[in-house]
Amino acid sequence: MTVFLQFIDEAAAAAALSPWSADGAIPAYIGSAAVDVIGVIQRPTGEVLQTEAGEIPVLAPVPGWHINLSARVPELEQYEVGAPATPDRVFAGIDVVVPPRVPSRVTRRQARQALALAGLFAAVQPAINAIPDPQQRQLAQIEWDDSQDFERERPLLIELGHAIGLDDAGIDELFIQAGAL
Repeated sequence: MTVFLQFIDEAAAAAALSPWSADGAIPAYIGSAAVDVIGVIQRPTGEVLQTEAGEIPVLAPVPGWHINLSARVPELEQYEVGAPATPDRVFAGIDVVVPPRVPSRVTRRQARQALALAGLFAAVQPAINAIPDPQQRQLAQIEWDDSQDFERERPLLIELGHAIGLDDAGIDELFIQAGAL
């Protein structure tokens, strides 16, 4: 487990960690938790500079002074921040959390069970019934009744997902849950 801490600046970090330091320096360990001083993090802005040596990404600092711990220290909880989507550094031997893959398709059973578990199954038929165009409503009904698989990128599926209150991320999450069933 990597615990990510963010302080206003280096002095604030040193002050917060001072109870564990004998000489005023940031300690290497707090109890059994290893301390990894990251400092200022630079992230690409998306811009690129053209130089004679080639392209160089433009970097900008992430606000704050950053330290990673190998375990939680309750006294430092107020400085904890969420794990970045792509952490620059984690402790050796710690699994990097890979976000779950959104399946491109799930079976009819998986989709219907995921909808039921999310409390959304009963909302699908009224959403189909609310489609104003009779031909589109009929096509949607056929797809709902007869599809053996549900494909994530089908326009009708996306429309029905939105109609039952899901945004694109919610549809992805439902597909991830369905894929696990």
